[in-house]
Amino acid sequence: MKWFSWGSKHTEQQQDTSRRQQIKEMQLANYRKQNAIQEAIYSVAGNLVDRCEDLIDPETGEKWDIISDTSTHNGKTHCMNKQWYDRVRESSRKLLLHNPWAQNIQDNRVSYIVGAGHQYDVNPVSDDPTAIAAADAVRIALDEFRTTNNWENRQQNNQERLDRDGEVFIRIVRQGSTLVLRYIEPEQVYTPSSRSGQSNISMGVQYTAGDVESVEGYWVDGEFVEAKEVQHRKRGVDFGTVRGIALYWSIIKNLSRADKLLRNSSTLSEIQTAIALIRKHTSSSGIAKAFRDDQADASVTNDNTGKTTYVKKYGAGTILDASSSVDYEFPAQSIAADSYKGVQQNELRAAASRVIMPEYMVSADSSNSNYSSTLVSEGPAVKNFERQQAQMIKWDQKLIDMMLDMKVEIDELASNDLELVDITITPPLTQVRDRKADTEADQILVDTGAMSVPTMSERANLDPAKEADRQIKYMDEKMNLVPEGAGEDEDNPFG
Repeated sequence: MKWFSWGSKHTEQQQDTSRRQQIKEMQLANYRKQNAIQEAIYSVAGNLVDRCEDLIDPETGEKWDIISDTSTHNGKTHCMNKQWYDRVRESSRKLLLHNPWAQNIQDNRVSYIVGAGHQYDVNPVSDDPTAIAAADAVRIALDEFRTTNNWENRQQNNQERLDRDGEVFIRIVRQGSTLVLRYIEPEQVYTPSSRSGQSNISMGVQYTAGDVESVEGYWVDGEFVEAKEVQHRKRGVDFGTVRGIALYWSIIKNLSRADKLLRNSSTLSEIQTAIALIRKHTSSSGIAKAFRDDQADASVTNDNTGKTTYVKKYGAGTILDASSSVDYEFPAQSIAADSYKGVQQNELRAAASRVIMPEYMVSADSSNSNYSSTLVSEGPAVKNFERQQAQMIKWDQKLIDMMLDMKVEIDELASNDLELVDITITPPLTQVRDRKADTEADQILVDTGAMSVPTMSERANLDPAKEADRQIKYMDEKMNLVPEGAGEDEDNPFG
């Protein structure tokens, strides 16, 4: 048996109370100190200016990239590296998978720059039999090259890749008596870890030290490929930048916002038209809860809060049954779903201005455009298409020249055959022509002596020499078809 003195027990309780009070006072003092320190820190931090705040995108919260294609420049580190290019390319590809306006831009650009494929004419420089034979031999070689490489479709794919990825790597493989073209994916071109410290290699492109434009070759999947075996087409960058930037990078946000506006306005219209009426039932809360449980299609319970959310699917023309204790409000009911069309059009107009295309080519809305006036020869869209057609022709010519040089090397073409022919590449016409107005204007120039008839024929895409031969042949055939004495009038004193 233990005995306790009331006096000693009372003293211990007082001591415990005193200790607890001291602990509370110490915690309070400590809290006050921490609070004072935090206030001091906030006071100082509030007077600081973060220079990087201006580099933060207000929409995404991401830091904007500094434009440079090398990891260091003048001792400063930049963000435009291999990872940045991969992110840009991935964003562009994702956009083209899901955004209808981006797909529309892509298809229209291919249609106007490439069309069904450029036309190729091989003509002798003279009527000499040797030149004519050379033209036939070159034409056969060119047709073989185009057939082997599915040329017309490849031209379209070249343009698609150039716009989507910002660059095209074409591997040139010598196969038999012709050249075979194959694509190298941009992700395959990178600097191997074993060469990471080499100053004249940037993102898989090796160049002469001190001269970025003199490319020596490319590192493809860790293996070096000489520049003569690869044609690298790039866009949107300077000559001194080793990799290209996707066309859509600067308009991804515009097209994405336009897509979200369309989705939200469509959803708004769907909600507005889905519910036909609401029926309210007078009942107790217990009955209302049972009614709710019975009407729900599914329920989801949050493991952290234990709260249960009841889900009900509403189809078109739904009639809601609700307890009288529940009030339903529809804020969206007063909003016109088409009121944001102007905002959407502004976003698409901004995208159209970037790709230098008429607005209707992006939005597919021609209500505010005149087709004939937007595609006149002086229009910016036509000038832009023609400029890009010219660049594509230059790239294609280099591949064709390589193929013809190889043909000379293996003696399938004579060494002077290429000097005896002219190869003409004709892209699709990009401008809309009023042929009647053009012909009348040309006729005035011919009548005044300012332009020759052959030039007028050429402006109409006609060959003056061929047309002259056809006219002579036509007149000969016409004269041979007229019987002798036909048309003479015996009663005519002048006949």
